[in-house]
Amino acid sequence: MTGWNYGEEQCPLDDDRMPSLLIILDGLGDRGLNELNNHTPSEASHTPHLDEIVRRGTSGLHLPFGPGRATSSEQSHWAILGQSPDNFPGRSLIEYCGEDKQPETGVLYLYGALRPSQLAENGSRWITGRAKRGEDESDCLTLFRAISNWSDKNVTVSLSPRSRGETYILISGNVSSLISDSDPLFEQIHPWMKPIAFDNSATSTAESLTTYLLWAHKKLSTHPINHERILKNLPPLDVLTTKWPGIAGPVRSFAEVVGIDGGIVSDTNLYRGFASMLHMRNIHFEPIPNHSEDMAIRLSAATKLFSEGISFVLVHVKTVDEAGHTKTPFAKLEVLEALDPAFNVLLGPKFSKISIAITGDHASPSRDGVLHTGDPTPFVLISPTVRPDSVYRFGESFAVSGWVGRIQASDILPILLNASNRPAFSGTRTTSYRTIALPDIPEPMPNT
Repeated sequence: MTGWNYGEEQCPLDDDRMPSLLIILDGLGDRGLNELNNHTPSEASHTPHLDEIVRRGTSGLHLPFGPGRATSSEQSHWAILGQSPDNFPGRSLIEYCGEDKQPETGVLYLYGALRPSQLAENGSRWITGRAKRGEDESDCLTLFRAISNWSDKNVTVSLSPRSRGETYILISGNVSSLISDSDPLFEQIHPWMKPIAFDNSATSTAESLTTYLLWAHKKLSTHPINHERILKNLPPLDVLTTKWPGIAGPVRSFAEVVGIDGGIVSDTNLYRGFASMLHMRNIHFEPIPNHSEDMAIRLSAATKLFSEGISFVLVHVKTVDEAGHTKTPFAKLEVLEALDPAFNVLLGPKFSKISIAITGDHASPSRDGVLHTGDPTPFVLISPTVRPDSVYRFGESFAVSGWVGRIQASDILPILLNASNRPAFSGTRTTSYRTIALPDIPEPMPNT
């Protein structure tokens, strides 16, 4: 706009809002590795295009919930997408929505898995593996049929099987989600665990679930399928474990919370679930072996969403996290180096008027007997509105001196949207609720 509007004593403001792109390299954070001269994979990797993005932008460290606090992908992304931890629905519900299923209000959802086990001398039962992908599918479906449709005076249990011996567990009746897991995520440390109520309102749910799981164990232990497996020198799948409890309830959409339309380019069911639950546009691609080509496909999908009017796009990449979980020192480094050529497009004209942030959702260390840790992950932001700082390479120890400083998961959207000339202005009330961005489409006054 040029000139002045009638009566104005201030130059009119241009509408120079930009789209925002957030690239999440899942599990990016790491620890110093002896094999990498005490560098993290991000620090040691040869990533010239990421380094150039860093030189043109500003950096910092992302600690999703503060120093030393290890988090899961689902909780980190929930906060990154602007949602409150108070209404986190549970991963089982998010995964369920990712299969284009509509959860029933008031029903408790859990994620279950058939597992082999071994009884210890002290009477505790330890998990010794999981069902094999492909080979055990038929056995698992038969076993699931044997333990579905159970009830007592408080609840009714039904199963909705997935693959690889996994299932959704649906519990209706007098239920609460305030119960602990029976699945020992760290099975070398914890045995099969008893579900515990967090308060009195969940006592009956925990007791009924415990009764059901013990009943299921007896049924599974004596089932002909498991007898046949023993004769074949295969471990019997005699335990059903549970985790991620959640009850469907009201969840505000991404557009309601943030004020703009959002989309996700997903690579696993969990992120399809986020898109479905938060009413975001979704383009889904299963990962392909060529990491650079895979990333190029995802960035192309992001540009498609932008061309269709979506203002914010999250591109998720799981392969970095998977490399960290191998506990192989060079695995994550190799993935980062393989991804790097695809980032060249971010430096060209196609993305020149888009604010871009790259970070991870948590740390997946490539050493030590831990799954995720509270170590930092590098964060970089590049935008026409951002002045470069002095950081010149991608990685944790370099990013620590960047102008962004230390941020948490809930800071990412405000920082990115601010760089996109979309910060919510606290001096105005555009909608009936506070949004993170300047809302795109407030409700207009009706015609008179």
